[in-house]
Amino acid sequence: MKLTINHARKINALLDHGLVAGLGVQVPGQMCVEAAVCAALDLPHSDKPPCVGHEVRKFKIGLNDKAWSNNTARANGLRKLAVAQLGSDTLDQKVFRDSLWLKLGQVVSPMLFRHFAKTSDKSEVYLEHAKKMEQVKTLDEARATQRAFAHAHDYAHDYAYNYDYAYGYGYAYGYGHGYGYAYGYDYAYGYDYGYGYDPLDKLLIAVANCGVAVLKQMKSPGCKWLKLIK
Repeated sequence: MKLTINHARKINALLDHGLVAGLGVQVPGQMCVEAAVCAALDLPHSDKPPCVGHEVRKFKIGLNDKAWSNNTARANGLRKLAVAQLGSDTLDQKVFRDSLWLKLGQVVSPMLFRHFAKTSDKSEVYLEHAKKMEQVKTLDEARATQRAFAHAHDYAHDYAYNYDYAYGYGYAYGYGHGYGYAYGYDYAYGYDYGYGYDPLDKLLIAVANCGVAVLKQMKSPGCKWLKLIK
């Protein structure tokens, strides 16, 4: 199927009705983000649009199903990502996955650690780690920085968000906090519910923006229609 600007317009219009957690039904305002893409492409009701890469889809579904404050916030938060992902099936999915994890480590992890620092007696440690994560340049460096932080501070294990465990790279520390859910992306927004992050929408939008940034970096075809999103 040849993707056009009209498909992007239809997606944008459908999202004006809101998005729900879970697949939903093919009715405006009662679909998840990937089901809305299928509807815009005149495809049967599904959350597997063929023009979206499998790693991008996993990321989008996990993010769609988080605890947004309401269905309108969910749609607005995912609007740019819904358009940018069009044609992402042509991208190297491993590169997307690894680039996203690096971006989340550089942007979202520091947000969370600065949030934790507000109420912790270890605030200086958290703030120092946030600064280090902002400065990492490669995925290996980000993973090593997170692991070192976890091993150096026993109380920080719950917040280490280990890249290796989440992605199955062989460092299954067995913390038992459900890192594997939604391909490990719970790491990015605090194990489902942000560990008290308020407002959570702000954190989820930051995650979505990381996805958009990576898709731009990889020149996903849909990015040329982001000008439609105001």
